[in-house]
Amino acid sequence: DNTWDYVLSSHVIEHFFDPIKAIKEWFRVIKPGGYIYIIAPKSRALPGEDRPCTTVQELVDRHEGRLLPEQVDMGGYQVSSVTGLPMGCHGHWSVWDLKDFIPLCYYYNWRIVNSQESDDKVGNGFCVVLQK
Repeated sequence: DNTWDYVLSSHVIEHFFDPIKAIKEWFRVIKPGGYIYIIAPKSRALPGEDRPCTTVQELVDRHEGRLLPEQVDMGGYQVSSVTGLPMGCHGHWSVWDLKDFIPLCYYYNWRIVNSQESDDKVGNGFCVVLQK
């Protein structure tokens, strides 16, 4: 608890069935005033990825146990161009753009201190910086 100055997550959050649980855990381990830096792929960043963006309600339902992994529509288990595996098999559980991720932060009153529509490294992701 309250140990680290920051958590850096680059192209990871989309792989969790329950990203809310992950973010809450990251908040637990950072010190007061610490930061969580999240880079996630844009919804259309991967070839063949054409699912609609994941809603806040779906994420909350997953987190609160009202939606189980086998109930999540993975869009026909598309093959990830990154892993070569079906998207439902260690692929992307969630799909977002910045405009879809920000309402999740507002829902949980997570303090956004900065964001970028396109990351400055490759440009295929968006960035959100949260502060405890």
